[in-house]
Amino acid sequence: MQIGYFNGAMYVKPNDEEIKHEPVQLAGTQLFPGEFVKQVGEKKRSRFVMQDGFLLRYEGKINNILLFSVNQSKYDYYYALFYIDETTLLVCNESGCWDVRVSQIEKVSPQFMETYEQLSLELR
Repeated sequence: MQIGYFNGAMYVKPNDEEIKHEPVQLAGTQLFPGEFVKQVGEKKRSRFVMQDGFLLRYEGKINNILLFSVNQSKYDYYYALFYIDETTLLVCNESGCWDVRVSQIEKVSPQFMETYEQLSLELR
């Protein structure tokens, strides 16, 4: 797997490793692949939160790294958070790492607008 840092977040691009699409236990709640959360952690200075209009979708894990995509995106790289235990995650970026204490997980059920593929025209 390749690990990179950009704009204050850690990303993982899996190579040959298979993502284990299995639930994870966070703060007494099971988070299943495909479920959405707005943020992880509660404290303003030590949480991982998405901007308005964006949600984290739990995809699974590789070893002790939890993988999240954004909204309905299907890219081959993911936001990555280290799983320490069910109440502690480790967030890393280009400046260092900090722990995120998870006392509750709030799952959200988004209502996304249907997307359409752009058609191309060939002019003759």
